[in-house]
Amino acid sequence: MKVLLYSLIFPPDTCSNSFVFADLTKGLIKEGDEVAVITTTPHYDEEHALCKKEMLQRGQRVWYRKSIYKGANVFHIDVSTSKGGFFQRLRTFYRFHHFAKQILKIEKINANLVIAQTPPMTIGIDLLSLSRRLKAKSVLVLQDLWLDAMVDAGRIKGVLKFLLRLIEKYEYRKVSVVTTIDQSMADRVYDICAVLPQVIPNFVDTELYFPQEADASVYAKYGLSPDDFIISYVGNIGEAQDLTPLMSYAAHNDRSKIIIAGNGVKEKEYREYVRNNNLKNVIFTGYVSREDAAEINSISVVCTVLLAEHVLATSFPSKLYSIMAMKKPVFICCMPDNSAGKFVEENMIGWHSAPTDIEQINATLDYISLNRDEAKKKGEKALQLIKRDYNLESIVNRYRALIK
Repeated sequence: MKVLLYSLIFPPDTCSNSFVFADLTKGLIKEGDEVAVITTTPHYDEEHALCKKEMLQRGQRVWYRKSIYKGANVFHIDVSTSKGGFFQRLRTFYRFHHFAKQILKIEKINANLVIAQTPPMTIGIDLLSLSRRLKAKSVLVLQDLWLDAMVDAGRIKGVLKFLLRLIEKYEYRKVSVVTTIDQSMADRVYDICAVLPQVIPNFVDTELYFPQEADASVYAKYGLSPDDFIISYVGNIGEAQDLTPLMSYAAHNDRSKIIIAGNGVKEKEYREYVRNNNLKNVIFTGYVSREDAAEINSISVVCTVLLAEHVLATSFPSKLYSIMAMKKPVFICCMPDNSAGKFVEENMIGWHSAPTDIEQINATLDYISLNRDEAKKKGEKALQLIKRDYNLESIVNRYRALIK
């Protein structure tokens, strides 16, 4: 089978969405499928974007570049190396949409199936256009419900909300199949658009994330020791994440050691908070590679997932799976109705608190620090769940079954 993957972000750029389609590429090729990818040049990891962009080969036109990933031909539409603000993102989306169809013709791409993932929410329009040109089936993977998140936060309303809903409904009803990564997202799509998506969760590459025993050099790298109560957060630091619980706990327990790895629009704000409050037990690493993320997880007593109060049934944090695959327990902060919190509690792989309940957060982390054997048992349950349901091979097989 010939598959075209269409995604705004793909390696060598970095973020959870880029890794999802990168690992899907790896899994499909392993099963004998022929895969091509249309994406953009690196812009998510702004600090390293220009260097990564220069490593790509020139395309047949000045506005795109090429690379090979795990045997797949990847075509990168040239965009700014900065994510930027609202208008810069609009320009990036426009170039992505505008040049995609031209690449089909120039590179003579052929496919039986086109798979696209959000964001942006308008990617379904391109998916329909590409699949019609190729006379192929189409799968739209909803990694998030961006419009719902903006409506929930009160940032989109009125006429704009109405117009964007029309686009959303058109996309969902016209593509061959819509999938979501979580059942609560699927329920919300059905309530709004009367379209019932297939639920196929994200997954983790267990060749990269697996239980590791960290040696002394890894602890020394971060100025820590195996006896320390190490709490880590690895991921984006943006509007959808609330790191206040870790800031509060750092002040509550100055013997704890907190590693914050990642970058984003709110990173500077949290760094200033730590500096102004003289929190000596908080370590910022900035952006880290997936290999470094695994290293940080390996020395952590507990790994955290921190979702802002307004984040409800609009996404599902895929970083959960990488934590679980390393046999680590999860401490998740999210509102009670968030399905990720329910997932952690129902599977007994960690602890859940509301991001606004600082007293409970401090008490829970204190409990974990004194009950490390229980934390290890929850980590073991997490690993078994990954092996059974959320590894790359099992999820790729679910996509292939859907395709057939």
